[in-house]
Amino acid sequence: MNILSNTLDALIGIGVESGAKKQPQIKISVQRSLQPNHQKSQEMIEVLIFDNGVSIPSEIQNRIFEAFFTTKEVGKGTGLGLAICYQIMNQKHQGRIIMRSHCNQDGGTEF
Repeated sequence: MNILSNTLDALIGIGVESGAKKQPQIKISVQRSLQPNHQKSQEMIEVLIFDNGVSIPSEIQNRIFEAFFTTKEVGKGTGLGLAICYQIMNQKHQGRIIMRSHCNQDGGTEF
């Protein structure tokens, strides 16, 4: 829910910087895959959440999973949403959460 909430916030900024309006999009896909794991293959689930909103600037991308780091104005964000997502995926479920933001293209971010 934290990622989806951030996705919606990013879509609000579509077209503001360039003056051009484009259709806001969120794409969610889920797929099963087998990942080799030492002695046997391990079944994995991949969830991809993509938005075509405002991308995450490259200079802050390495900080987005830090607790209390936020780009939102005071009173709008706590900086805990993505830190919680990271903790749940990486520490509780032994999974991975990866972010790719497309700063040099038409914008958008995927988790």
